[in-house]
Amino acid sequence: ETALKIIKDADLIVDLNYKGKEFWSINRSKTSCFIDGGVDRTSIISSAPLSIRAGSYIVKPDATSKREFFEESMVFLGDLYDPKNELYDFVDDDFEEDQMLNKKKDGARIIFEAATIVKHILLNKKFDYCFLHGPLEATVMPFTVAGFPTFTKFAVENMFPFINVKKICVEGRHFINLYLEALNYIRKSKFPLYGVVETSNSAPYVKNLLLNYKCKGSISDKDYNN
Repeated sequence: ETALKIIKDADLIVDLNYKGKEFWSINRSKTSCFIDGGVDRTSIISSAPLSIRAGSYIVKPDATSKREFFEESMVFLGDLYDPKNELYDFVDDDFEEDQMLNKKKDGARIIFEAATIVKHILLNKKFDYCFLHGPLEATVMPFTVAGFPTFTKFAVENMFPFINVKKICVEGRHFINLYLEALNYIRKSKFPLYGVVETSNSAPYVKNLLLNYKCKGSISDKDYNN
């Protein structure tokens, strides 16, 4: 009873004016794009075999042909420890090697997803909706660590053709600066963009909600602690 009262007071119960038949009648002619990136280990023999890709699932429900299709926009297959890899500039750094490798993977996935959106904008794609699996603006703090490598000129040219690599300094190819350039370009999008964030753990949100109502005097310390 107390929980229901709090939920209603916080206006967390919403009535959706949804009627399936009417919804599909209105939206069946609209084109939607779903973008997602992923990281996977590969079977190639190397010290850090890695496969990173970002792709788009595009669907138009009432299309008579090519109703839906998948396209890979960005792909990297190789070894991040290889000095000749085409993704990151090589940095010989033994400090927290595994942690740095994981940051490189995350950085590449995020930048690949941003590059995929940029590609659709450059190609003037006509989407009614575009959904990114994840936040539209990712947290950049993990990539501020000393020694995080810059992307190669080759990678920047292929990911973001609107950037003239001859006119930017090495620091301009660092994840944070490059990601900011991508986000600023994405703001030019003519189709609506939505970030879809999932979480398997709602405990922090619920605890914070209860704390607010405890501070208001709506629930007792005993109910809050239990």
